[in-house]
Amino acid sequence: MTQHFKELSDSQWSKIESFMEWTPPLERGEKRTSFRKIWNSIFYILIHGCRWADLPKSSCYASKSTSHRWLLRLEKEGVLDRVLSRLLLYAKRAGKIDLHHLLVDGTFSLGSRGRPRGCSWL
Repeated sequence: MTQHFKELSDSQWSKIESFMEWTPPLERGEKRTSFRKIWNSIFYILIHGCRWADLPKSSCYASKSTSHRWLLRLEKEGVLDRVLSRLLLYAKRAGKIDLHHLLVDGTFSLGSRGRPRGCSWL
């Protein structure tokens, strides 16, 4: 069964907000895009595995450049890892995932060109 991402519901957004445990920096200049739209954009990209350029132009998503810039900031400040880890834990406790069925994708592992010199075990 193929599932497509739909924008975050109010209850889902409430959970993500509480998992963030983060106060964004003060706004300067123009009014900031809502973080709900930014998280919608991030989840769309993660779920579909597509490029930022393929992000739909819709009122429920932030722009690709805004979303990407905030993703980098959330990752740098540890917010992304905290939210994704807590979502995983929440889903596991709720019985929504079964960790007995895992798939490891090696396409992002170091290949022969990325191998450090003098490392015989790679």
